Amino acid sequence: MNKLRWWIKNHVRGFIFAFGELVRAPFASLVTILVIGIAMSLPAGFYTLLKNFQSISSHWNGSPTISLYLKPHLIQSEIQSLMGTLKKRVDVDQVTYISPEEGIQQFEQYTQFKDVLSILGENPLPPVMVVTPTMQYQTPQALDLMVQAFAQMPQVDKAQLDVVWVKRLYQFVVLSHRLIQVLVILFSLGVILITGNTIRLALQKHESEIAILRLVGATPSFIRRPLLYRGILYGLLGGITAWILIALILMWLESPIEILVTSYGGTFTLQGLSFMSGIKIIFLSSVLSFIGAWLAVRPHLTAEENL
Repeated sequence: MNKLRWWIKNHVRGFIFAFGELVRAPFASLVTILVIGIAMSLPAGFYTLLKNFQSISSHWNGSPTISLYLKPHLIQSEIQSLMGTLKKRVDVDQVTYISPEEGIQQFEQYTQFKDVLSILGENPLPPVMVVTPTMQYQTPQALDLMVQAFAQMPQVDKAQLDVVWVKRLYQFVVLSHRLIQVLVILFSLGVILITGNTIRLALQKHESEIAILRLVGATPSFIRRPLLYRGILYGLLGGITAWILIALILMWLESPIEILVTSYGGTFTLQGLSFMSGIKIIFLSSVLSFIGAWLAVRPHLTAEENL
């Protein structure tokens, strides 16, 4: 118990000393925290905007759909049977049936051709089923397999999918995720370097004090502890700053995005970072800053031990 109390006491002392160092140099500490916050907010902000973009796509009915043009003269029972079969599939989220009468009404509504049936004499449009795949089956490869399977059904005359549009959207999302991964790696290295350089400068500033501590018998862990806590504090406050920056940026973008979506006849509410996402940013920032502080402190103390 005495060892545990001593261990806790040393860590509390190291934390208080590290916090005091931040307070005693407010401008330098603020600059470091802001730089870490900006570095952490960029990839997290891009990720949040990408999630909102995918949400906008779903609000605009941007999910890929497969149109099944049914064979003419199908009776209602056959159509209902096909609809029930499609709804039971795990890769199908929604099935919408458009009768020839509904199809010709939509054609007349969205075009300038009125009373087209009086000109043609009979309705040339076939019955159509619009199939919306589930989210996990919206990759180009899965959609191609679904189209091939639907085309072989006896009630289906033709199955059609806008593959080009789907592939472009899918590749855009994949590219965006890759870009976010690259940004996470680059800015994570940046946080490590920023914290490491700040702690290295602190070591140089307190070099004489550290030498005196070594002379009176201070262990490397005693010297290292407040510096590591200082790095953790930089990361902790930098992560909180990143969370605040993302929230402010999203608040600034919310109004023009809503106006843009409304102009296209949609409704949309910009989603910010969830609580767990914010905690993950703070945790990751703290860990990266700890690594940077450790990398800066370790060679310095190891060199002194060798001397």
